[in-house]
Amino acid sequence: AVVSTQSTGKDEVACIKRVKYDSTNIQRSHVGLWDQLSANFKRSYLNILRNPAYTQIRILQVLVLSVIGGLTYFKTGNDQEAFQDKSGLLFYMVVALTFSNAFIQSQNLPMDMPVIKREYRNGMYGVLACMIPRFIIEVPYLLLLTILQWGLVWALAGLRRTFYNFVVGYVTSVGVAFVSTTLGYFVATLTGNAAIASAVTPLVALPFFLFGGLYQSEASTPEYFYPIKYLSWLRYGFQMYLINEFDGQPLNCNRNSSTPCIFSNGNEVLAYYHIDVEDQWFPNFFAIVALALFYLFLSIALLWCKVRQPPQKPDDTRSSDQSFFYTNGARASDPEQLAGESSHVSKVAKQKTTVIHVTANCHSSLPGM
Repeated sequence: AVVSTQSTGKDEVACIKRVKYDSTNIQRSHVGLWDQLSANFKRSYLNILRNPAYTQIRILQVLVLSVIGGLTYFKTGNDQEAFQDKSGLLFYMVVALTFSNAFIQSQNLPMDMPVIKREYRNGMYGVLACMIPRFIIEVPYLLLLTILQWGLVWALAGLRRTFYNFVVGYVTSVGVAFVSTTLGYFVATLTGNAAIASAVTPLVALPFFLFGGLYQSEASTPEYFYPIKYLSWLRYGFQMYLINEFDGQPLNCNRNSSTPCIFSNGNEVLAYYHIDVEDQWFPNFFAIVALALFYLFLSIALLWCKVRQPPQKPDDTRSSDQSFFYTNGARASDPEQLAGESSHVSKVAKQKTTVIHVTANCHSSLPGM
């Protein structure tokens, strides 16, 4: 929109300096949500193509973590000692999936936060149009990198060799990676800063590790920690892995070994961990999906609050409130430059160039702002 003005350049600059940010005056895009989503999805896809290092480092991350885990528990047997080794390996998988996805998202999103704020305040895109394409573009990474990570561990460590067990383990891995990705979004939108997010991510995730099922028995958790226990995606993922591996699995007993024969089959191992076989899909997998959607919703809500906050830095103020000057798509955000350009407003309007000005009369309402 073009706001006409008859004031001098100096008056206009003085008025711009006195204007305060008002979230109720943010422009709203006249473009539909679908078009906003399409444009943002295309931009996210092009950003991935222009930054091959992002894909390369994620592949390297998966290879290192999975090969280390697989070789550490290489060809684990099926005897009395194996249940502890397999339990440690499966909990390692949950931890590796959590940190590899949560950390990279908590660092990635804050870098784009200034652009998201500016475009929202300019009325270009809404919060949903920014977040949904960002998540969709991560889905191939979640599906392909997770099958690579789980496949290498499954092949090297000697887990149950049936197609059904492989698929269930893969679905569990995707679910944990899904939660971890949205957790990274939550930390990123909560902090808004990559350096702070790197410190907050372990602080948010580590308490859930204590109640993941490996370090403490299900029956010995204090009641006042039940909320953390039932919000721990590591607990649900670890239980799904254990049920998938030990349900109906016989355990060998070597009488010549110094290890006593405590368990005769995998169901006794599950009983030792206080795990019910019927909990495989509900509530375990259902809780994983619900937690992922919960963190995604929180991320969108926090981002909406962030973009509506008044800018703090002077440079951010000029780039996010009403003091814009657009000429053929280029912005001149410096007030002095705005003053120099004010005499050319009429010519720019004739050229069908969008001009946004703040009038010298600061007490009057500004239409279209």
